[in-house]
Amino acid sequence: MYKRPVSFLQAPLIKTRRGGILYPMKRSMFLIVCISALTLTLGAQENRNRAKDLLLPVDFSITLGDLHRAAQRGDDRSIPGGKLLVLNADIGSVTIRADTDTQFAAEVELIGGAWHGEDSVELYRAYALFEDPEFRAFFSKTSPQRVQTGQHVLLLARYLGLGVDYDETTPIAVVEALGLRLTN
Repeated sequence: MYKRPVSFLQAPLIKTRRGGILYPMKRSMFLIVCISALTLTLGAQENRNRAKDLLLPVDFSITLGDLHRAAQRGDDRSIPGGKLLVLNADIGSVTIRADTDTQFAAEVELIGGAWHGEDSVELYRAYALFEDPEFRAFFSKTSPQRVQTGQHVLLLARYLGLGVDYDETTPIAVVEALGLRLTN
């Protein structure tokens, strides 16, 4: 007499093997453990990528002014791609793009400037993207360490490239924030 094999997911819930109903429960627990392990592995991979970014060399010579001038020229070849930057800037504006339990994204306008003689000031601008839930405390309305417009910050960042400002014509430098320190 031919007996059709029972697939893994179609096994009956009772008396399939020694132990009765425990075999399907073990199978379910195994699936739950595998899915959890996969989820944790993907999260660890994301954290490992951030940790890997922090191992890049730091270029202290690039300033907000250098980023701004590269954007004005439309030529960012002078900005190193495989290095981290430490930017000294003031906060111009803050736009929260996403804020959920698992995701946070904010776009921050960095501003600075330099006097040329006594008559003119050159304004420098760039955008910093904060795309990790660990930055949420810097933007929460109830946080004592909340970032305020006009506040001076030191930013550890990775250069992403040139983007386009809100007027959709002006090029602007864009960096990814990896660390932030409020200085006043």
